[in-house]
Amino acid sequence: MKRNRLRALRWMAMVFAFVLVGAACGTSTDTAGEGETTTATAAESVTTTTAAAAATTATTVGATATTMAPEPQRLLVWNKDETDTFQELIRLFREDNPGVEIELVDRSFENYDTAVALALTSDNPPDVLQQSFAYKSMGAFVKAGEVMPLDAYADQYDWWTRLGTGAASLSFSADGLDYGVGNLYGVHMQGEVVGIYYNKAKLAELGIDPPSTMSEFEAALAAARDGGLLPINLAGATAWTLGQMYHVIQGTIVPAVDTLAWVYGQEGASFDTPGQIEAAQYIADWQEAGYFSDDALGFDYPTSLGTYGGGEGVFMFQGSWANGALSADLGDDLGFFALANDDGEILSVTSTVGASWGIGARTASPDLAAKFIDFVSGPVAAELMAQAGNLVAFQEFTTTKPEPGSSQASTWSVWNNAVANGVQVNFLGQAGTDVGSIQGGGLQEVFAGLKTPAEWAAEMQTSQTEFQVEYRG
Repeated sequence: MKRNRLRALRWMAMVFAFVLVGAACGTSTDTAGEGETTTATAAESVTTTTAAAAATTATTVGATATTMAPEPQRLLVWNKDETDTFQELIRLFREDNPGVEIELVDRSFENYDTAVALALTSDNPPDVLQQSFAYKSMGAFVKAGEVMPLDAYADQYDWWTRLGTGAASLSFSADGLDYGVGNLYGVHMQGEVVGIYYNKAKLAELGIDPPSTMSEFEAALAAARDGGLLPINLAGATAWTLGQMYHVIQGTIVPAVDTLAWVYGQEGASFDTPGQIEAAQYIADWQEAGYFSDDALGFDYPTSLGTYGGGEGVFMFQGSWANGALSADLGDDLGFFALANDDGEILSVTSTVGASWGIGARTASPDLAAKFIDFVSGPVAAELMAQAGNLVAFQEFTTTKPEPGSSQASTWSVWNNAVANGVQVNFLGQAGTDVGSIQGGGLQEVFAGLKTPAEWAAEMQTSQTEFQVEYRG
């Protein structure tokens, strides 16, 4: 047993090193994908409140017993970047389930993965925890035996229905080696979709209609430049924002099945292909054409978000997580769309789940933990998120719907169309621990003319290959 624990600790130490390197390189949330759904703060807090359930019986998933002691009525919950919505969910859960102590541990996005990994191997591991990014956290935790499979609870609470096709991105084989298959290890409610925001007033000033295809979009970029407007507002100093731009372009060239095969590490899948190189070439060409500000690599994400909301720029490549801030500034002038190729096809849309909730393998209260997760990913949570302007993945739960014609409605529409057409793909950073940093950092070099798209694509493939070799031992 001690030997197994030492093995787990050695593995988790390796994970921490990967995480720290990724943080230093500016890894993407998958970036914003998960990582950038909220603006990180340096604050850390621990609060204790009461909330929870009537007495339940401790049941290990898949196990049987004739006599079971009551579960302890206490949960230690780890979450990242606590929001007003989450605080309200805790309050409502407490009202419905008096008598249980819930201790909340909140960490900022930047240090969360490292901190929760350490907590899982400590003497006081979390009962419930948020997990992110495939191999980066969830896969490592499954491999180390620190989180439990949720299939039995998914049957009990019908989580399969609310997860839909998103269940694959939250699944691993029991040994943690194979992603996208096997057991369920996470549950979520918030969705994330990447596309292009546009300023309706700026387009009207130029006398052009909102574009939808690549040719139309490039014509709009040229018109904006020639009309004295900034075509694309880019936070180039924040590497993952270039990753979001790439995700959108990639969706016009590379079929979803090819991207998913590579992210999931399937045999024979490669990133070093003509399609991926072509997608990166667009970024180099647009830089050469003058579609960005001369100092685009000097602006970080918060600065860029503020300037675009202030009317600087016609287009911005970004995810649904930015909608709340941008719509607060631009109101009805803000639009959002997914880019199609010149045949009118959208081959893929980077649209996946936000951070998911999992259960620690050493919890003494698995049933209570599952009840908590069901609540914070269920109808009440969906309603609060919709009211806050977020993208709800399982929209059947909500009576609050976006205002027709709003940018929020457009993010929901792009998500729904991607689900209906089976073209959802994961963030590329989910393919390996350091792939996100290679993606964003490498695209910065492509943007600056320091690296060719072909060299970048080869580095992406090498990074994923090396990760898989080490990860599989």
